[in-house]
Amino acid sequence: MSMRWNIPIIDADAHIVEPIDMWEKYLPQRYRGRGPQVVSFEAGGRKARGWKYESSDTPVPFLVNLNGAGLSEFDWKPERDTYIDGRQGGFDPAARLSDMDIDGVEAAVLFPGYMLNGPVVVSDDPELQGECVKAYNNWLSDFCSHDPDRLWGVALLPVSGIDDALAELKRVRELPGVRGVMLSSWPSGSFGLPDYDTDDRFWAAA
Repeated sequence: MSMRWNIPIIDADAHIVEPIDMWEKYLPQRYRGRGPQVVSFEAGGRKARGWKYESSDTPVPFLVNLNGAGLSEFDWKPERDTYIDGRQGGFDPAARLSDMDIDGVEAAVLFPGYMLNGPVVVSDDPELQGECVKAYNNWLSDFCSHDPDRLWGVALLPVSGIDDALAELKRVRELPGVRGVMLSSWPSGSFGLPDYDTDDRFWAAA
């Protein structure tokens, strides 16, 4: 005797892969030359591509294991490029829904991919950091708006201080498809001990 459970499956820790043209489309014109850039470089005697950030001299390679479902782990080779060999569902919402249907997933909570610690590594310039965070969140909202009942976005917050974090928290509340926010530091911007009095302003608003 077989039993079928009528319970929807929610993927509570899914990730997207930021599309390669996201920064060109979503960053204000005056910041595009300073936002994340696609660069080609040599790595271990081979040619590779990756994201280059203003605050780092080392590019982050486009590894296929970020969205390589369906590939054998033996095919997760360094020369495989996530935007060429990976699943389109990483950055295409229609393809993502198709992938979810294959797996029987009703809805997915979507965290960043390469920008998982994006506010930290994008720039030491608070103004540029804030614009990159807004650009990512606006793209995520558009992605999830394809089917907000199934695609649940987790927005980024800047790490440049409590006022910036609160302002973006309030802004993304109004963005379709955004269901939560992700902290890369304490709300005050501290990466060490929390500042309880300052952080309480954030928790109260959240």
